[in-house]
Amino acid sequence: MQTVTTKQNILIIDDEEDILITCQNILESEGYDVVIAKNYKEAEYIFNKKKINLVFLDVWLPDTDGLDILSYIKEKYPSTNVIMMSGHAGVETAVRATKMGAYDFLEKPISISKLLLSCDEVFKEHKNENDSIEYDNKECQNIKHNGKYKIKQRTLAKSIVVSGFALMEGRKTALTLVPAEVNTGIVFIDINTNTRIKLSHDNILSKDKSGAVNSTALISGNRYIKTTEHFLAALHMMGITNLIVKCDGEVPNVDGSALVFCDALKEAGFVEQNDYIEPIVIDDTLTYGNVNDNDTYIILSPYDGLEVSLRIDFAGSIGVQEYTYKFEDFNQFTEEVGRARSFNTIDNIDYAQKMGMAGSGMIGSHILLCDGKVINTKLHFDNEFVRHKILDIIGDLYILARPIRGKIVANKSSHSFNHSVVHDLANRYL
Repeated sequence: MQTVTTKQNILIIDDEEDILITCQNILESEGYDVVIAKNYKEAEYIFNKKKINLVFLDVWLPDTDGLDILSYIKEKYPSTNVIMMSGHAGVETAVRATKMGAYDFLEKPISISKLLLSCDEVFKEHKNENDSIEYDNKECQNIKHNGKYKIKQRTLAKSIVVSGFALMEGRKTALTLVPAEVNTGIVFIDINTNTRIKLSHDNILSKDKSGAVNSTALISGNRYIKTTEHFLAALHMMGITNLIVKCDGEVPNVDGSALVFCDALKEAGFVEQNDYIEPIVIDDTLTYGNVNDNDTYIILSPYDGLEVSLRIDFAGSIGVQEYTYKFEDFNQFTEEVGRARSFNTIDNIDYAQKMGMAGSGMIGSHILLCDGKVINTKLHFDNEFVRHKILDIIGDLYILARPIRGKIVANKSSHSFNHSVVHDLANRYL
């Protein structure tokens, strides 16, 4: 970690003296100006005496709820960033704190690397604050330079928490999405080990190792992030190219669609940053697999935009479905594809649970079929199944961490087949 060149004023509010002194010593050794407070009264006195750039605030304090202090700070000093800390609070508290304006939420015990990384993220982002714009409904700005397309890089305008259920592991979980500096890419951070997993084809977890039940997972060393595909589809269509994603092993699920992520990204808004990125521009026809209705195949060809046509063929009531999606803007994506839910049969889910490949809580997380009939919900579209598979393709292709410009024609696609296409595209274009 580099020592900061301009002193920033940091206030730590915690009733545990050991934590106060330890964090103060660490941050001062990095060049920060650090003051400490054990309670609300001491913190208020400090705010009246000097400008504070960043606050580390414990949720549980003896005299006042930490969230009340957060509310006071954001109301009176809206430009001051606040990072909440807790050893006991759950997902609900993290979501509430972020909605109230907290920059991030750290779980105790806080390692030195987490402490310094948090400061680094806050003060690097501060350089780009004046470029922030609210979410609008426009496609990424495109320019052509020396015959190549380039688009503005983007990150989120503020941090946000997305909570849900970890299907593979059968428990509540959450994502904390934190704005990232230009040219840093999309990086997942495992909150248990601080392992960083960059979004890249090199980090796809192979199907035989994942136990991820036909989903897309990323890996670094022995740490992995499962069920990323719906989240990646939302990032792809909003054009987010730089982001820190703090996660506990699995991206949360709500109803099996990307809707929760689309809504969160719209709430956060985005920042167009001061550099460009080259999209993957398909400049020739590429064919993967045998092109006939009985086999899986994907064909990519040149196109000024993004268009995905898919044919699926499942037994029972799903049967053959075909659909073509042309990207226009993020709202249109959310409505036409983002809200299409995943689906499975009761028998498949029962088998996955018995084999330890999936947890409980699957009833509301999928469109469930039994004897060829949907048994737990009403469909959003007559062809919701094929629309969801298009969502998967859009998400899987964003493992390349660059938007795609091209026409995609696919038949009976799967995550593992999509991954093989991603590897080849990376070899050709990256």
